[in-house]
Amino acid sequence: MQIHRNIWLGPPAAGLHWKDAAWLAFGVSLNARALSELAPGGVLISAVPAKLGVRNRVEAAIAAHEAGPLAPPGRA
Repeated sequence: MQIHRNIWLGPPAAGLHWKDAAWLAFGVSLNARALSELAPGGVLISAVPAKLGVRNRVEAAIAAHEAGPLAPPGRA
């Protein structure tokens, strides 16, 4: 799935629920310009299935939130 110019999102082979695909695409699109600058040749982001317990999901969400958006080198 093309997100932005040369930024692609690859779903898992088993497929993806449409809501999950929408959220993943939205998340990638937030950083698409930075990714394009960091990797002018293009980027394929592969989604892989993960089985997480409720506690791990919360920890993953917190870690993602704290990481913040990507910024090209020298622009942080």
